[in-house]
Amino acid sequence: MIKQIFLLVIIFYVFFIISPIASFAQKYNFRNYTTQDGLANNLVIDLLQDKSGRVWISTGDGVSCYDGTKFKNYTTDDGLINNRVYTVYQQFEHLFWIGTETGITKLEIKNGQEIFTPLTEKEAPKIGAVASILEKDGKVLFIGKTGIIKFDGQNFSLFPNLPSNSQMRFRCGYKDSRGNLWIGSNQGLIKLDITSYEYRIYGSQYGILSSDNLIRGIYQDSVGDFWLSFQESGIIRVCFQNQTITKTQIFTQKDGLPSDLCFKIIQDKAGNYWVTTYNGLVKFSLEKSNNPNQTDKLQILQIYQEQNGLVHSSISSILLDRENNLWFGTHHGLSKLTNEKFVSYDVGTGLLSNTIYKTVQDSDGDIWVATHKGVNLLTNNKTLALSTIDPILDNDTNSLFIDSKGKIWVIQEQQGVFAFEKKQKDGKLLLKRVVSLESKDGVNRPINLVEDRLGQIWIATYTTELVCYNGNAIKIYNSSTTDNFPETRLLSINNDSNGDIWVGAHEGAIKGIIKADGSPSFKYYFSKEGLEAKRIKNIYQDSRGNIWFSSDNSGLFSWDGKTFIRYTTLDGLSSNTTYGVLEYPKDTFWIATSKGVDRFVSGKFKNYNYNDGTTQKSSDVKWVMIDKDKNFWFATEFGLRKYLPSLDYEVTTPPTIEIESIRLDQQPLQYAKYSQLLENKPVLFPYFENSFEFDFLGISFINEDLIYYQYQLEGFDKNWSTTKERTVRYNNLIPGKYLFKIKALNKNSLASEVKTLQIEIQKPFWLQLWFLLLSPFTIAASIYVFYAYRIRKIEIQKQHLELLVKERTNEVIFQKNELEEKNEELKKKNEELIQSKEELIQSNQKIEVIFSALSDLLPGTTLDDKYRLEDKIGSGGFGIVFRATHLNLNRDVAIKVFRPTDNNVTVEALQRFQREGVSACRVNHPNAISILDSGITSTGIPYLVMELLKGHTLKAELRKKNTLSLKRCAQILLPICNALSKAHLAGIIHRDIKPDNIFLHNSPTGEIVKVVDFGIAKLLGDGASNRNESLTEAGSIVGTPTYMAPERLSNKPYDGKADVYSLGIMLYEIFTGDPPFQVNKEDFWSIISLHLTELPPSITKQNSSIPQEVEDIVFQALSKNPINRPTTKELAEKFASAIGLKYQVDASGGLQIEEIEMIVNNDETMDTTTRVLKTETPKKIFLNHNPKNKTNSFENKNTLHFPE
Repeated sequence: MIKQIFLLVIIFYVFFIISPIASFAQKYNFRNYTTQDGLANNLVIDLLQDKSGRVWISTGDGVSCYDGTKFKNYTTDDGLINNRVYTVYQQFEHLFWIGTETGITKLEIKNGQEIFTPLTEKEAPKIGAVASILEKDGKVLFIGKTGIIKFDGQNFSLFPNLPSNSQMRFRCGYKDSRGNLWIGSNQGLIKLDITSYEYRIYGSQYGILSSDNLIRGIYQDSVGDFWLSFQESGIIRVCFQNQTITKTQIFTQKDGLPSDLCFKIIQDKAGNYWVTTYNGLVKFSLEKSNNPNQTDKLQILQIYQEQNGLVHSSISSILLDRENNLWFGTHHGLSKLTNEKFVSYDVGTGLLSNTIYKTVQDSDGDIWVATHKGVNLLTNNKTLALSTIDPILDNDTNSLFIDSKGKIWVIQEQQGVFAFEKKQKDGKLLLKRVVSLESKDGVNRPINLVEDRLGQIWIATYTTELVCYNGNAIKIYNSSTTDNFPETRLLSINNDSNGDIWVGAHEGAIKGIIKADGSPSFKYYFSKEGLEAKRIKNIYQDSRGNIWFSSDNSGLFSWDGKTFIRYTTLDGLSSNTTYGVLEYPKDTFWIATSKGVDRFVSGKFKNYNYNDGTTQKSSDVKWVMIDKDKNFWFATEFGLRKYLPSLDYEVTTPPTIEIESIRLDQQPLQYAKYSQLLENKPVLFPYFENSFEFDFLGISFINEDLIYYQYQLEGFDKNWSTTKERTVRYNNLIPGKYLFKIKALNKNSLASEVKTLQIEIQKPFWLQLWFLLLSPFTIAASIYVFYAYRIRKIEIQKQHLELLVKERTNEVIFQKNELEEKNEELKKKNEELIQSKEELIQSNQKIEVIFSALSDLLPGTTLDDKYRLEDKIGSGGFGIVFRATHLNLNRDVAIKVFRPTDNNVTVEALQRFQREGVSACRVNHPNAISILDSGITSTGIPYLVMELLKGHTLKAELRKKNTLSLKRCAQILLPICNALSKAHLAGIIHRDIKPDNIFLHNSPTGEIVKVVDFGIAKLLGDGASNRNESLTEAGSIVGTPTYMAPERLSNKPYDGKADVYSLGIMLYEIFTGDPPFQVNKEDFWSIISLHLTELPPSITKQNSSIPQEVEDIVFQALSKNPINRPTTKELAEKFASAIGLKYQVDASGGLQIEEIEMIVNNDETMDTTTRVLKTETPKKIFLNHNPKNKTNSFENKNTLHFPE
């Protein structure tokens, strides 16, 4: 006993564990709907498509109406008599009858609103559950469980003379092609005559089953035969001839039906029959025998059950709609089958994973499937899991390949590359692993592989390496070891008709030309060659030799050997992310994309998506393959799809179009006008009712989301407009006649009928004829009344004004007298002021005389016991400068003594004079004038002690030479910029940079450039003689207008870049001999205008030796907007670079310059060809020198001793 159990365990292990696990189901393209999608109830009893194309679903808990976009549900809350609905019938476009468990409900649709009217027992006799509704000659028959009601348009009445058998039960009704009415009962088939009220029962005596076997469905096929479906006995075919039954034939489970409980039966356009049963949906054909003595044979074509994609296997109703879609009502939801051209495989049918990467077909016709969790084999309508044969086949598999010898190669990024030989022995599948290439062998992260014409295997890896395996050895190619091989990740590989290989990379593609010895030479294609593609997923060669490149988000590319052509969504491609290309038949291309599959023929794309069965919604198609039977296979993220072109057909039925509602000024239109518009009758609207909204719906159940619309309002729109929206608005239409036209189009551009609405907007009353005729009289009367009113009003105003003028005149006379008195007082005060002014002038003249005399006496005197004045070396309107000796240090200095004038004898002037010392000291730079001391003598004379300078100003040098060379300019400009940069950092703005204030000091060690008068122009005004040129008085703009920046002239905020502008003016004068803006000295307002609005003339046109780059630098410094000017430091750097100098600032603040290449004037030694000064070795030029023995009595403001 123990041995027998052990033997059974071994047999179980061999056949169920070791043998591949097999499944047998395949799924079809069913679209399923349940309560989660909006269906009223999952128990679907009956189906109807109305004249507009909508589908009505009778359910166990209300009725649903589906328009392709949404379900709209109705229950007793909306007016149904009962929630268990058995059938819906449409009599007119807006009139429906609903049969329920307990009676009848009338439904009328008015202006988009549903009005339900339950019929009471007084209106319609009780006949039990109403399961079917028929109509003939305007009369409606309601077939109930216990009777039939006739409605003649006015009254409801019981159909008379029906069989009085108490056991009789009615279940269904049918109207045949000749208009005859048939009733299905539990005692046979009944034919009714609605006019004579006669009937005829075909029961068991005619070969139709009785014995309380209920007929649940009646159908007449295309040849006129009747098919009856029974509750317990399958289906019966009944053949009539001249109202006589000539043949009946029964089909049950013995003939292949999955159940004898059958509900409905129909015939499709191809002539195949479909019958719904309690245990599945059956598609069959009838093989008719040529021998009349033999019965016809039922040929089962397919049985569809839940595992094949149906929402449930128990199916009670069926509908073939106008677009040849099949709808199936089940006990657990609704299913729609658009066509059978797509078959699907997923984990429910035996696949290891729903994520599929690639498929290949071997020589036996079996399909190998690479999935996220291993490898499957589809063979003999079975799905095998191969992991039980070799555990390595249970891993994530990227790709598959079958070589010229029939070996199957399995590529796994994490595991490696493996080759298998497949054999069949005693009906069993045998696999032998013959090659294993793993990371230890040098194969790291393989992606795909291909075989060249020499039989070598080439493996693309994700690590930027290409691996060649010749059966014995491995060789690796990458960017570091191989010429023309780019450093980029590899993503795909394929071969062409010459046996060469193509590799898709993260950027571009690589072609490998295989030589006779097996070695490759590579050529790289990317943007330079015209291939603007990144992340190339696949490369394919078509029958004409063109190469196709599929890319991620870059579109699709084709190459004829010379030119790359790019296809994107702008050309009709469904997505710019493509994964592969396949040609079949010739010049017809199938492209796998992220939005399904595109067919490309003659320059036009057609997309197949989830509505067609290629994918689930939003699923990428990763791979496309064609098998030996010319069927296509699509690998997706939601399973494997098989496409059978033999079952494909073009959709030739256009969508329907319905105007759902009309709103006038955002309110629903009145029903009377709405009905007239829908009947295409013209409707008149008042002038102010001129804003309309039209809601419409295109109904189609094939690619519902691709429906779009074209509309036009004649009288307003010139052309048709296109939209995907379902609402169109027109606001504030002017009076006139309009015709609104709307049509729906599907993805194949098949258009529905055009719905039209006629609208007329009346003119306003003021444009009506009666108003125009009455207007002249009304206007004349109004003018007369208005004239009389105005005359009276003017008289009243005149009287009021006369009184007001009199009052104001008196006030003016009084004020005049007061002003005359005040004028007398002012006149006296003015005379006193004039006298005071004359006295003040005389006083100032005396001060001037005294100061002049004093200045002649000051030489030889000592100030504050420290400084002896030697001789006068200069004077001006604000002071006198003496050469003096520092007695303690025995050092020559310059002393400026404050000179009182009529403009500066104020406390403010003295404070500004003192601030000059503070400003200059804060700069403390070798290229700025040094202030050594300051003070006020005991006699009250203010003075400043400065270093004594010897030499001349830049103004004097320009007056002598007119222009300077670039080299000389650099010697002067760079120290100035250095000094001003230090000043700007200290918060000091010179505000009066000009050639007069640049002093070229001759020191013992050489020339030193000095910036003088820091704060002087800012502090003290010049004499009256210079008033037109130097605006330096109190309350005026400080500076010289010829050199001033626009922001200062326009009284705007400014900073150190105002000094940069002055430097630009000075540079311009250095290079051309004159400032850029010159006017009469008396007219300084003109020069201000030029600074604000005009651009300077070109420098190079006036001095050809100046390079354009130097001119650009000067003009940048002269920018009207300070933001665009450089800083003083940037100006120095740019100028030095432009003329070939390098410089640096030493620790003392001086400059050291290396002369590399310098452009010179025509009069200097130069190469006549290059005009560049040549030096063998760089030499340093010291532009300034800080004397070692220089002393300074103070370094900051704290050491100054000014009186308060």
